Amino acid sequence: MSTPNEQDQAFIALPDLALRTLTADDAVRLMDIVQTSERLQRELASLRGAVGALGYSAPLAQVPAEERRKLRERLVSRAAAYVNAGLRDSGGATASRPAAPSANPGGQVRHRTGEREPIGAGAPATTSQ
Repeated sequence: MSTPNEQDQAFIALPDLALRTLTADDAVRLMDIVQTSERLQRELASLRGAVGALGYSAPLAQVPAEERRKLRERLVSRAAAYVNAGLRDSGGATASRPAAPSANPGGQVRHRTGEREPIGAGAPATTSQ
């Protein structure tokens, strides 16, 4: 059971917990105190709801087409590296992994393989934005 002083200190630290700015150890200690008080639990739930809504409070930014293209290339490249690393680690077994695209500089995106296929071979390459 926590003391009233601990609960007051925990109440002050709840925004940091909701924003996830505490260290793991501090968050665990604070959650132990929060679990002992319905008032703290309600306040934490309210703060987490507010934090979750923050992402919707700013207007959407217009991203130029060239920046979207660069971002997409980076994401596909990271996904490919992740998939290719998994293929190397598992010895090529992909039965339990979902299909994920792999980047192929200078070629088409291939699913589940790290093989490169030049653009123009097979189906025509398409671009999307």
